[in-house]
Amino acid sequence: MHLRGFAYPTAPRPTWDAQASTVTLASSRRRRWVPWRGTVKGLLVLAALVAICLILLGVTGDFLVDWLWFSALGYLPVF
Repeated sequence: MHLRGFAYPTAPRPTWDAQASTVTLASSRRRRWVPWRGTVKGLLVLAALVAICLILLGVTGDFLVDWLWFSALGYLPVF
């Protein structure tokens, strides 16, 4: 089974407990963290923010150009 954000489980690994002088197996339910998962989410959020900023810049630019044009012609009350 593939869980979101985690890779497939690996085999249990033996670990050495120095105080008890025993070797134990780690739990097989342990999942590995996939490091690129956070990078993909970060890039998607960044792309969305850039897209929103570009849209807002376009709308603001159009408004500013129209306002300056009408004021240069003396038709600012019409605007």
